[in-house]
Amino acid sequence: MKRMFPMILMSVVIGMATMLLPTSGPAFDSISLGEEREITVWGFLRNSTGFFTQNPNPWGPTADQSGNRLAIERTWLRANVDLKLSNQFRFYGVGQFAYEPWLPVEQGSISQKNGYEYTDKNINDVMREAYFEWKPNKKHNIKFGKMNVVWGETITGRVGDVVNPADIRWVTPFSLEDTNDWRIPQFMVRGIHDLDSLSSSFEWIISPTLTSPEWSVSQASMAANLYLGQAGQRFAMAPETRFMPPRSIGNTGLAAFGGSYTPYGNPEVVAVSPMNGTWYQPGIGIPGNGWTPSHNNFEPLSPFQNPGFVPGPGFHVYSEIPDVKVKYPRNFESTRGGFRTSTTIAGYTFGIIYYHRQVFEPVTRREGIIRSVTFPGPGAGTGVPNPAAPSAITLNTRRYTIEYPDIDNIGIYMNKQLPWPGVIRTEVMYTPNMPYNYFIPLGSDESGVVRRDNIKYLFAYDLSNFFYFDWHKTAPFDITFEHVGEWIPNARELQYTGPGVYYATKLPSWQGNFNMQIRTNWFYNKLETSLTGGYGTFGNSWLLVPRIKWTPGWLNKKFSADLRYVYVDADNRYEGLGVWKDKNYILLQTQFNF
Repeated sequence: MKRMFPMILMSVVIGMATMLLPTSGPAFDSISLGEEREITVWGFLRNSTGFFTQNPNPWGPTADQSGNRLAIERTWLRANVDLKLSNQFRFYGVGQFAYEPWLPVEQGSISQKNGYEYTDKNINDVMREAYFEWKPNKKHNIKFGKMNVVWGETITGRVGDVVNPADIRWVTPFSLEDTNDWRIPQFMVRGIHDLDSLSSSFEWIISPTLTSPEWSVSQASMAANLYLGQAGQRFAMAPETRFMPPRSIGNTGLAAFGGSYTPYGNPEVVAVSPMNGTWYQPGIGIPGNGWTPSHNNFEPLSPFQNPGFVPGPGFHVYSEIPDVKVKYPRNFESTRGGFRTSTTIAGYTFGIIYYHRQVFEPVTRREGIIRSVTFPGPGAGTGVPNPAAPSAITLNTRRYTIEYPDIDNIGIYMNKQLPWPGVIRTEVMYTPNMPYNYFIPLGSDESGVVRRDNIKYLFAYDLSNFFYFDWHKTAPFDITFEHVGEWIPNARELQYTGPGVYYATKLPSWQGNFNMQIRTNWFYNKLETSLTGGYGTFGNSWLLVPRIKWTPGWLNKKFSADLRYVYVDADNRYEGLGVWKDKNYILLQTQFNF
């Protein structure tokens, strides 16, 4: 923290100073530093407070702590600095600091204490963006440094938006916050060139991995990740998320003792993820608690913990345990890059996209046995052969590698103002040889990784400034509709994986999301209201978010209060949005802009 303290102090001082200055504009007035130089500073101070509308953790080892319904409590300061050095050179930077207290409900999770959810020993959380811009003339623009790049036409999903990975710590699930807040800025050189003769522009990017490796891809392994499937986490996955049916990538070939019960033959049986730190100690002997099989006792057995233990009838024991390594993209060997064009002809704006990168959500590669230990089984000393109660048990340690393979994104996009009211937006992204996990044959040593083609697409329709009604003449009702679909030819036995956990649910060959929003304002922009609804075919999932934002006239409209309710439902807890079932919450965001 010592090396980051000056940056944090500077951000806090800037934020406090702005509250004491006149609030006469959207930002500080530009300060002239000479004939051409000037500096502009702006930003916000935001607080997010959310409460679950039901018991958020009625299961697992921390069920007795579930009375705390506080979903999120975060205070967030961001400061932007724009320093004009000359007519050709400019520096742009974004610094931020967030504090989120550790809550008793997180006992047993891996959330960090003392408020270090975001800034503990990692400058990436404080220095969000920092880059120089060079404009040799009006037609050419070169930027180099750490920055965000927004590509694509989608609002509710990521199709062409392939440059920056997502850091979902910075937004609460499904709360419709600005997607730019959860992009992870990357180091890159970026050029934009206007081609007036063709009514086009050409943009290119070269992005080496210069930040710490995990920041170059995904934050699924970070302690503060709100989506992590960990006991006690405020936005953990739903309790009945099913891991490891017989042929999942994490299957360890369990041995059964006593009776005819076959472990994981029933898809409703639940166990902890093989990538979870509680693999050996999932809170055993509590039927139906969401962490152990719902109708049987379960005894994880490791000779490194208790070599002399002999399981009795009705107990199950692992025949393999995982040794997990993470393989991040590193250095210049994992350099990313690509280009995007934009052309405007006859009212159409369209272009092509190509980008070479790594996947942002990893796959798990199942490798070989690296250690074997044999010890007495439940039938030791009986002299009677019994497959269900052998005289000796061999416990193997298998290596798993969580990796981020290279991929290529190839896409097209287009938007057009229609002859009648409304604008259409569309884009298609093709990814050949996308890596996936698949269901392996029982007892097999296969890797569990296969490559398949992937196609994502968007169709959207925006209707603005059209619907006026006699009873509300001061503002229109604007409507936006988006459909985002994903198609995997020859999907066959692909396994659905998500951020930080492995569900062992079959991935559909096609899935689609249909989202619609209607919005308007009242009393001349003092109140803004919207209603957003979404439906996902995967898991028959539903999302509903009513929202009201108040921006009073005092402080020159620099203060706002935004109240939202997030409702999620689905047919089951294993697919689509269903993994967040029973995590509905109310969110209040207050913000002061300076």
